[in-house]
Amino acid sequence: MRGRRKPGRIAYEAIRIGASQRRFFILDGVVDDAAAGAIHAHFSSLPMTLSDSDRPDTGHVRHLKHEFDRGEWDGHPALSLLTSTARAFLRERQIAYGSIYRIYANFNLHGDFQFAHEDGEGWTALAFINSRWDEDWAGELILYPDGTPSYALCIAPRPGRMVVFDGMIRHRGGAPSKLCLEARISLAIKFAPAGPRKAAAIGNGSA
Repeated sequence: MRGRRKPGRIAYEAIRIGASQRRFFILDGVVDDAAAGAIHAHFSSLPMTLSDSDRPDTGHVRHLKHEFDRGEWDGHPALSLLTSTARAFLRERQIAYGSIYRIYANFNLHGDFQFAHEDGEGWTALAFINSRWDEDWAGELILYPDGTPSYALCIAPRPGRMVVFDGMIRHRGGAPSKLCLEARISLAIKFAPAGPRKAAAIGNGSA
């Protein structure tokens, strides 16, 4: 099931997936081209560590990430813009959510491999950071309808695009193709559920 609306300058598509009918939303126009370029340039200069993994059983396969300290969340212009957009969107949809408990950037390169995982109860907002993305660069975010993957929905990276999804949707980030000569950068904003948090028994989880 899907619906398409355009509140103000942000267009979004609402989709339900699988037998559980969990929801996700694709938002476009979150930032304009000039802001996308500035944000991409800044994120490209961030220090990265090879310290991220998707699940406890895949800890031997590490991914590049930049973890933002809590002190940066409100004072960082890009984080403030993207977190406020995600909060406002959830609030306008009357979706209950708790506080943000983690914000980090993923840096995916050709040859990386991401594993399917859930983020746990709550909501995740994933913003695509690259200011340019060609169709042949791949790197799609992959969402699975239920616990056992049999088919998937793929969401292409796009400048100014954010995906807001139920954290219990099984998903994985896509690595860029060999035609892409730069990192696929995304920003993950993790919201706890409204109430006691019940995180899935997973690792850091990248997308």
